[in-house]
Amino acid sequence: MPLFDSRKDPLKASRRQNYGDLGRSLRMRFYLAHSMKDRKAVRMWEQAVEDENPQIELFNPFYDTERKDIEEIDAGKIGPYSKSLDYKAIVLNDLREVAASDGLVAIITDSPTAGLYFEMSEAFRLGKPVFILIFDSERRWHPWLRFFSYDQITDDFAVLETWLKEASIAQESLK
Repeated sequence: MPLFDSRKDPLKASRRQNYGDLGRSLRMRFYLAHSMKDRKAVRMWEQAVEDENPQIELFNPFYDTERKDIEEIDAGKIGPYSKSLDYKAIVLNDLREVAASDGLVAIITDSPTAGLYFEMSEAFRLGKPVFILIFDSERRWHPWLRFFSYDQITDDFAVLETWLKEASIAQESLK
């Protein structure tokens, strides 16, 4: 049995159930790469997007995986970068979920993160589309970000949502 069960979110389970046997095949799944500090705000956006766009599934590595360390971090028992974290399990699960996704959404803020950039690189290496939301106008057109995303960079949630809808429509037409 894997250390992480990536299907623990009851809301997402009910959405999958509503699709019946077609479930996953009708939906495009994007891995959400973002900092731990931003996870709660990202979660609210994620749920709104999924509610309005049933053809899109956003996989959040902090909430759509059973991670007891998140509960401990939220309770103040350990720090977000504690040495006690099972780093191998966390990284291997993140890489597995990036591979299982159809694309990746990177939400880049001023909050510290290392994983986001590695996850973005892995998605690119696997040939998956990378969409970037970044609000820092100085870093927005950084050559590495442009390279990994093929210039799919915005500072507007609405533009990002449009790209995700367009990608899901394009995928659906290929089936």
